[in-house]
Amino acid sequence: MLNAGGRITTPYQSIGALLAPSHHVYARIQGLITVNETRKGLSRDAYERAMESVDTQSSFIVYADETLEHGILGLVAAKLCELFHRPIGVFTRDGDTYV
Repeated sequence: MLNAGGRITTPYQSIGALLAPSHHVYARIQGLITVNETRKGLSRDAYERAMESVDTQSSFIVYADETLEHGILGLVAAKLCELFHRPIGVFTRDGDTYV
């Protein structure tokens, strides 16, 4: 949950929760829980879209989606790799390049 902030918002959200005075910790943690649930939904949706479009017979699976958040690329790649047991490339567009 702590790394969810860095995946889709900012790592400072997690740091803020860790360093918050005790009377603010609950609110900060609730914010991280919300961000983590959003991250889970984005990851799940991206994985489902990838499953609909990848060539599962390929020896190297490549998936590109310009709507993906940078922070979930590795999560989607890991799930695909776990399922297909082969190299996976998951990319999103960032300006003129793919990440």
